[in-house]
Amino acid sequence: MLITENTTFAELEAHPGIGPIVPYFCYPVYGTRITPAQRLADAPMPDSPWGPDEVTDAARRLAAITESGEKALYPVYTGEETAAEPDKACVNLVYFPAPGSRRWVILCAGGAFMRVCSLWESMPVAAELNRRGIAVFCLTYRVNETPLLPKPLEDLAAAVAFVRAHADAFGLDADRYAVGGFSAGGYVAAAWGVPGLGYQKYGQPKPEMLIPVYPLAMLAKTYSQATDWRRLMFDMLFGPGHTQADADAYDVYTQVDADYPPAYFVHAKDDPAVPVENSLAMHEKLQKLGIPTGLDLAEHGSHGFGRGDLTGAAGWPERMVAFWDGLTR
Repeated sequence: MLITENTTFAELEAHPGIGPIVPYFCYPVYGTRITPAQRLADAPMPDSPWGPDEVTDAARRLAAITESGEKALYPVYTGEETAAEPDKACVNLVYFPAPGSRRWVILCAGGAFMRVCSLWESMPVAAELNRRGIAVFCLTYRVNETPLLPKPLEDLAAAVAFVRAHADAFGLDADRYAVGGFSAGGYVAAAWGVPGLGYQKYGQPKPEMLIPVYPLAMLAKTYSQATDWRRLMFDMLFGPGHTQADADAYDVYTQVDADYPPAYFVHAKDDPAVPVENSLAMHEKLQKLGIPTGLDLAEHGSHGFGRGDLTGAAGWPERMVAFWDGLTR
């Protein structure tokens, strides 16, 4: 299938390999704000920093994967698990293989914990990382539930366990992995390094690195200053009657310790949704703890730029891979 910026979502739905993945391009709003009649070029939201080239690249990569006979969509939970908890049915991994790769990444797109915008954030980055020889799994985790936490972290833990259990079939090293995420998904990725929230809690090995991209790492401070839509977000995250103590318990920044994994932060100084302070403070704290850390800081990029081709962050995946290579030499 020839995919261009003018390809419609309806045409992608009709593709035997991509069709089952389309509902997870932006879960759970596909078919509402994004309709089958829209073209890939129409998909970026007004004034967004995403470009049609990025989403088209992701769709082309998925077509190449599925047309080669590779399976791309993997449910994380078993039929028995989803029968017991139906909300787990949305938890899937979309696999972007890189032949010969032994290391792998799980990427969690953002969407204010109300949606998972994979086509704009994680999937274009996955396509780029494939070109750099790294296998990627894009995770659709549970969102838009009350109370939501810790479900996204449970889903990430299940996803890591799933890939590790099938590492031989994927041709991957079970323990050579990283976790990345964007905005709300950046919170999930950053929290994976906290002892009481992430990999240690769920009995998984320490990742080689974390890749938080404009992450909401300072949840407690955000709660203390929350107004407008942020207050509604906390209503969803914690449910009725929440207090500062709830935000404190799930805060990343205040719980970072010497066991935190190396991390590479990506952020724009002019981010209007998640202040750049979240990444600056995390980077500084890791430096003080002697933990390897990188900070890819763009002068301009706003929020939600994903791969960032149209922003000052352009090229960050390449720089992140160089940082990862430096850790493992």
